[in-house]
Amino acid sequence: MQNGIGCIVLNCVGQGYGQFTDGQIKMITDLNKWLASGVLDNFHVIVADINSLWNSGSYEGVSAYGNDNVHFSSLVNSGDGIHFTRAGYDSVANIIFRVARLPQKNK
Repeated sequence: MQNGIGCIVLNCVGQGYGQFTDGQIKMITDLNKWLASGVLDNFHVIVADINSLWNSGSYEGVSAYGNDNVHFSSLVNSGDGIHFTRAGYDSVANIIFRVARLPQKNK
């Protein structure tokens, strides 16, 4: 903060994804709620919601990006169900640029 360097935190993906135990899903849900609560606002931390790219928050629910947690969208690597594709990483970058109000270059 003294040097004017900002901090961006990405919330945890996977909430609602079927391979996690109930305990793990609760931990992910609790962490994301905590991050969304504004607890880091006093530290001027920007929290970017990338979990919404991943899923709707409920198993087999459909996200706004067409990912239903079972049949992955073009944003998620269908081979492992864990990592983003190039399009997914580009989408995450766009979220970060938007929430941090960073200037974007025109392609």
